[in-house]
Amino acid sequence: MTTLLKAVLPVLAVIFLTACGSGNADKSHPPHESDSSATAAPVAAGVHLRDDKLNAVYPHYVQLTTALTNGDMAAAKIAASAIAAGAGEITGGAALGAAAANIMAATDIDAQRTLYAGLSTAFIALVKQSGLSSGALYVDFCPMAMHDKGASWLSAGKEIKNPYFGEKMMTCGDVKETILPATAAAGTGSVKPQFTNVDAKVAASLKAVVAQYLQIKNGLAEDNSAGAANGGKAMAAAMEKADKTAMTPEQQQLYKENEDDLKEHAEHIGKNEGNIEHQREHFAQMSEDVYALVKAFGGGQTLYHDYCPMYNDNKGARWISETEVVKNPYFGSKMATCGSVKEVMQ
Repeated sequence: MTTLLKAVLPVLAVIFLTACGSGNADKSHPPHESDSSATAAPVAAGVHLRDDKLNAVYPHYVQLTTALTNGDMAAAKIAASAIAAGAGEITGGAALGAAAANIMAATDIDAQRTLYAGLSTAFIALVKQSGLSSGALYVDFCPMAMHDKGASWLSAGKEIKNPYFGEKMMTCGDVKETILPATAAAGTGSVKPQFTNVDAKVAASLKAVVAQYLQIKNGLAEDNSAGAANGGKAMAAAMEKADKTAMTPEQQQLYKENEDDLKEHAEHIGKNEGNIEHQREHFAQMSEDVYALVKAFGGGQTLYHDYCPMYNDNKGARWISETEVVKNPYFGSKMATCGSVKEVMQ
């Protein structure tokens, strides 16, 4: 590994510095004939990540994906080398760099593709943490990769070109998630409450319920089962105190449709300290009820409807958050940034 790194570092310095300086380059010059992927360059051009150092690595991720799709082991090594060089400059890029180094050392294309799954997981997480300033990216998923365990990758187009099987199964997979600039995501998914005549006492009661829900969410996101349990107990208590007398008949009906389930899930979470996976199962169901209530009554503050496509064996689950930054309550520290904002709830 040390010998290989020494051999490629001079080349990497040129490649990486060129990528880093691309924003100031004379765009009138044509691409060099030695570009590893002529089809990758236009794809990378429409996307810009907010994190400049991650943005410099992104074209090499595109080149790696293209190389694996084409079954080109040598090109994959070159792209992985550039990723390894750039990952060291990225905050939180250790896993990305390690995966890239392993792809450089791999002895066959199948091993490279297996390692690419872990690299893509790390890269997708970093992209979501960074966010986009322009363009759109798609999280694609192939259920047959990794011996039917499934694996994801990132692309700049909706057309599926599978890097795990290449020409054998080129179109296997589908788009599971779209990553957009925060302003675009908010603009296309901003919603206001259904009810515009909510009494102040009702609004205050529901705001207290939502506050305890957010405590549960934050506890689960931090892998803190005790914190989630405390939130569940407090939420059940807040629901007991909720003032329903000033609700209109229509509001009462909608509230009652969700009240019993919501209280039951809160109680289960409160009683299951130490069993965080069970708490998360109830939280997923609870979130459906909270989403319905917030969408109807509002939550007393700006809230974000987030969605994780991978929870529950890739069936996906939603949650409500008080921050635009994704902090996943279903996977906690294992996949903290998995998910995206689907709506801004005013």
